[in-house]
Amino acid sequence: MFVEVGQEDLVSPNIGETPQKTRRVLESALGGVLFIDEAYSLYQESGGGGYGPQAVDTILKFMEDHRSDIMVIFAGYSDKMQDFLNMNPGLRSRATNTFEFEDYTPDEIARIGLSMLADDGWSVNAELYTSVMKRKYARTSDHSNGRWIRNRNQDLIGVVIDRYTESGGDVSTILDEDLHTFAGGDAASRQESVEELLGRLDAMVGLTPVKAFVRDLVVQVQADQQLARAGRPASHPTYHMVFEGSPGTGKTTVAEIVARLFHALGILENGNVKTVERRDLVGAYVGHTEQQTGRAIDEAMGGVLFVDEAYQLTVEGFERDFGKQAVETLLTALENQRSSFVAIFAGYTEQMEHFLDQNPGLRSRMPHTIVFPDYTPDEVGQIVVRRLSGDWDVNEELLHDVAASRYAALGERDRSNGRWARNVAEQVELAHKRWIVEHPGGEAAELTRIRDEVVKGLRV
Repeated sequence: MFVEVGQEDLVSPNIGETPQKTRRVLESALGGVLFIDEAYSLYQESGGGGYGPQAVDTILKFMEDHRSDIMVIFAGYSDKMQDFLNMNPGLRSRATNTFEFEDYTPDEIARIGLSMLADDGWSVNAELYTSVMKRKYARTSDHSNGRWIRNRNQDLIGVVIDRYTESGGDVSTILDEDLHTFAGGDAASRQESVEELLGRLDAMVGLTPVKAFVRDLVVQVQADQQLARAGRPASHPTYHMVFEGSPGTGKTTVAEIVARLFHALGILENGNVKTVERRDLVGAYVGHTEQQTGRAIDEAMGGVLFVDEAYQLTVEGFERDFGKQAVETLLTALENQRSSFVAIFAGYTEQMEHFLDQNPGLRSRMPHTIVFPDYTPDEVGQIVVRRLSGDWDVNEELLHDVAASRYAALGERDRSNGRWARNVAEQVELAHKRWIVEHPGGEAAELTRIRDEVVKGLRV
């Protein structure tokens, strides 16, 4: 007899009911094996003031009284099970045999997946399937082993069904094109995506050193991949990076492009960016910061974690500030999970350099630094023109000159780069709409043409 249960089968929310509930489960397994999955949840329950300890006490007494009639197996994650075993000294003396189950290797994961597909009647290119799944498993932070490959097979089958719905064909065969779609595209389509994204980067105004750095980074990734295919022992480079520069210089936009580039290159599982700042990571009480920071890291897994104004995480001279716990939690993830996500820390150049100096572990784990230069008045003028010319008929030369001259006249503290350009474009648009209301009855062409006097009247 084999009986499998979890915490919910043993613990009752009502006072006094947990011992009876647990005993009923134990009696149902007499003469066989009782398998308690995620047994550490009983410890978590006790830590929360619940009735988990009552269940454990009942189990221990039953094991002693019926040690020849029942086998109890406690199962769960290795680290969490140590907490569970330490909660009651009687546990280790009664559960004397410990078996450590190692994670499956990428090769084993692929073989398991192929076996699952074969059992369900699917045919597939085994070599291509193995390559795709090994690459995905090497990049994931979800090492749930057999459960992981079962879920990925379900995702793959979903791709097959979508393709069959659109174009028909053999529904029992997983085509190579299905595997390429599942993996994010074949080599040719991935390269096309890389070129498209680099083109989007090049189309941004200014940022010449940033563009050069990102292109060099892409070359480095592609070279590493070619060397790996040629048989050179695989290295695991770190792609965490620091973006330094003033607000409005395109850091967030470039982070989004980098995320999508790394996804197209196969470095990341997805091209998503999780943006956070101090208030999203630093908690209000002991243990809260680790919880919040850990949650943010989990949500960013497979993509990019963008920490804006990262230097605000720590407050000098305030020993009780919880920001240090956020940095320590991030440090651990930056090292141990560097193949599963990319972190980008962003902020003012001077403050970021000081922040990195105060946290030397960060600098060694974030080897890439990109400095975003401030926009020149000419570049700000170009940005204003781009923001308006797509929707409106406007004298672009005049608009550029007016915006550039206004920006050049500002003091250093008032120059907010792209943010200023956005605000100015919105002011011009609002002034034009005010003109429309004041001059009703105009033709469609007149309504979409911003007059020179509106542009000249710009005040910032």
